[in-house]
Amino acid sequence: PLAIELAAAWSAALSPEEMLTELERDVLSLPARPERESRQSSLPALIGWSVRLLSPDLRRAFLALSVFRGGWRAEAAEDVCGVGRDALASLRDRSLLQAQSEDGRLRFSFHEAIREYAARTLPSEEREELSRRYTAYFLRLAQNERMPTNLAREQENFRKALEEAAAPERRELCRALGPFWDEQGHWREGRRWLEEAIAEESFPGDVRQELLDRLARLCHNLSDKAASRKYHEEALLLAQARGDERGIGRALLGLASVLTHEEADYAGSREKTLAARERFQKAEDPAGEFTCLIGLGVLATLQGDLALAWDCQTQALNLAREHDLVAEAATAHHRLGITALSD
Repeated sequence: PLAIELAAAWSAALSPEEMLTELERDVLSLPARPERESRQSSLPALIGWSVRLLSPDLRRAFLALSVFRGGWRAEAAEDVCGVGRDALASLRDRSLLQAQSEDGRLRFSFHEAIREYAARTLPSEEREELSRRYTAYFLRLAQNERMPTNLAREQENFRKALEEAAAPERRELCRALGPFWDEQGHWREGRRWLEEAIAEESFPGDVRQELLDRLARLCHNLSDKAASRKYHEEALLLAQARGDERGIGRALLGLASVLTHEEADYAGSREKTLAARERFQKAEDPAGEFTCLIGLGVLATLQGDLALAWDCQTQALNLAREHDLVAEAATAHHRLGITALSD
């Protein structure tokens, strides 16, 4: 009710749409009402009054938690801010925190006005250390979490970590989040961060090669043929310079995909796929070789040679069985089924 009353003071000068724009820009910018009791004269005054009632330890916990974006779980609060469950419960009891259950676990968050107040009040000397611990925590999470739904919940935190991290940590975050961006369709966002990451020149060639490989795939997904080819070719040069057979194979496969899907150059794609298969064989990488065999089968199907497609897919299935590649075996069965239906 107070926020609505304060916003009403703008009605003579701003349209509802302009009010919304102002609130989205700065939710604490609502005009003060000096005729009201001091603690209810503005949102900062009201929030500040509530915060001053907290004990010193609880006040420090409240301010520290403003480092998060889009919510957090109890273990994150403990790791990043040193805030335990008792403090979270106390802040929730005072209506300074919200909580909701997700998959049987509580996730905490601030109302945006309260978070903004806490962030502005947090001492700068504490903010720097919290930012360092925050980035380290979400880097570990990105590297170790395998459930896409859990990563998706933390997207706002990952974005903030990427914005605040130093270049080395940002690169590692990009490496860890690359598969998530690729598989969950966040291609434009991933491309933006990866292109920023590779703009830095002084970092190891193997890391740059990995980032280029992922970036090329995202560009391919976005139908940017020229960019995809450019990044695959740069990754190929790096892999060749390093003698990285597996890396050469990945880059050649990427270029083959560009030739297949963007240019319909099936002969050129087959040549690169066969070359990639040789590299994966040298690297003793059965998963990479499997991908090549499936790709050769797809090319054969596109060219109407179902017998060759069947042969390639059968080889892929046998390779998957030989090396206990369960997911790959399922893919081979699927492709064989499609070929059988096409015959």
